[in-house]
Amino acid sequence: MKFAPLVVLLLLTGWLSARETLIDNTGTVENPKPTWETQRQARTFSLLIPAPRGQITDRHGRPLAQSRLSYNLAINFSTPLDWPDSKILSFAKQQIAISSGLINRDIKISDSTILNHYKNRGVLPLDIAEDLLPREINALQRAMPPNQILRQAYVRFYPNGPLAGHIIGYTGIQAPLSLRPIENNDLIFPESEGREGIEQIFDRELRGQPGLLQITFGVDGKKTSERVARQPVPGNNIITTLDLDLQQTCEDVLSDRKSTRLNSSHVSESRMPSSA
Repeated sequence: MKFAPLVVLLLLTGWLSARETLIDNTGTVENPKPTWETQRQARTFSLLIPAPRGQITDRHGRPLAQSRLSYNLAINFSTPLDWPDSKILSFAKQQIAISSGLINRDIKISDSTILNHYKNRGVLPLDIAEDLLPREINALQRAMPPNQILRQAYVRFYPNGPLAGHIIGYTGIQAPLSLRPIENNDLIFPESEGREGIEQIFDRELRGQPGLLQITFGVDGKKTSERVARQPVPGNNIITTLDLDLQQTCEDVLSDRKSTRLNSSHVSESRMPSSA
């Protein structure tokens, strides 16, 4: 009789353990209890790829505003992301020094920027040089460092310079990338938005539909796959009633008249008699 409570306790403990891993008649665990490590490390991110903005053209289809493909140089951090601060900074600065020599550009990234990126957005590469020149791209393609990649992005440009700028408007970065931990549906690089003129009025039509990038990590925190699940769809083109040649002529005439008025004003001032 002395051992009865102990026997009951052992039976109760065994029943509870069995209850946590109950197996049905197909051999499948009904209520699997995920480990703490599995919850923390195994995950899939679904991130948005900004789409290129549509063109703005004159009435004959000649471009007034376009998006061109640009390349950024970026550092790829190995996974799992478990390095101490000292190793993160040492590795990043070594990579920056290598790249600076290759492309002959002074690259400066603060320690806080490097650490914030690694700890919050380390699943993505860290951009260290943006909008590379053709000569810089050629130099990197001949000797690309193994822990770096070229990342594509889109840049808005105006092939006719300031012509009709008061009508076309301009774009700007919608918002800098967040410093908080990365989440699903975050952008992989900043998206631009219309700020003035046609760019702003037809911003929604010009933007297009973002693509989808999926990055998967295993239980050990190492990246297991990365794929573009959906390609971005470019924005719609806006065809205006402007005529590029006529607009150029009008602006040239206005510019000449302004210059003539300024010159006449200076001549008149020089001829005015000085006061006694």
